[in-house]
Amino acid sequence: GDYALYYLNSFGGWDSLLLNNKVNKSKSINSYTTEKYIRNLNVDFEQYRYISELQNSYDVNTNLLTDEQATNIVDNLFTSNEVYLHNLNTDIINAVLITNNKVSYKRYSDNLELPYFTINIKESQIQLKR
Repeated sequence: GDYALYYLNSFGGWDSLLLNNKVNKSKSINSYTTEKYIRNLNVDFEQYRYISELQNSYDVNTNLLTDEQATNIVDNLFTSNEVYLHNLNTDIINAVLITNNKVSYKRYSDNLELPYFTINIKESQIQLKR
């Protein structure tokens, strides 16, 4: 896998989850602008962007899980307050927040398929671009 999640479980220990599936990365941009009076209508900005907040987010899917692993993911990963995303190719680790606000327990017997989860993540640090 290219990514791994490290998280503090409910018992105070550290767990990891290797992500073998595709990781979709995106960037949200929150821009702040101001306006000014201009004389030269062709060259100057009347509205001017003075700062942008950039934040990376990821959508990841777990591998197929056993019922026990699926329960562990719900009870420990989704509820963890300390989660890190490790890019194994670049060896960069980022503190992240899981943004899923509702998760269902899944079992093989529910629909005769091995359970898996989609985890929505955003980096906890916002980058400023001036």
